[in-house]
Amino acid sequence: MDWPENVKRLQRNWIGPSGGPYHLKDWLFSRQRYWGEPFPIVYDSLGMPRALPEDLLPVMLPEMTEFAPDGTLLFDAHLPYEMASYRGYRYRWSGRPLSSPAVLATLNNTSEETIVHMSWNGATDVASWRVLAGLHEGSLAEQATILPTGFESSTMLPKKYEYVEAQALSSDGRVLGTSHTTRIRPYSASLASG
Repeated sequence: MDWPENVKRLQRNWIGPSGGPYHLKDWLFSRQRYWGEPFPIVYDSLGMPRALPEDLLPVMLPEMTEFAPDGTLLFDAHLPYEMASYRGYRYRWSGRPLSSPAVLATLNNTSEETIVHMSWNGATDVASWRVLAGLHEGSLAEQATILPTGFESSTMLPKKYEYVEAQALSSDGRVLGTSHTTRIRPYSASLASG
């Protein structure tokens, strides 16, 4: 098929269809875009818009799945129906939150070691965490550097400290963000209250 130049540009940049047969689901979403149906929104008896539950939708919402040439799953994402969209794109992006990293620290059950938890919701470039701790707010020194382990990273310092701070570091060691200096909580504060 001979596509218009603007579509060819999108295809060259991996945005948009590369051709091939169209299916009923393609027609349905094209029709929705063209006429602007409030899909998947319905109006109740008072005229208020309500989102349809996902099990009542006439088609499955788009999934974004990417496979390697050998068939290995590289990426798999599903949108909830509240975020209904007829398109799914995958781009490289970098997240740098406007807020500071968060840190929470407690003493362990013997009050001889310090357990430190750190996180920076949405930050994508954190290569490691530097933990600073000390007996006084103005006398913090580096105690550990750890690799991130997911949304929240944790480490145990082999001494009792009074204050802690966490620094998110880039792969070249630059400080991306620093938490507020936080007073370390006693072990009893980490127990769930009933």
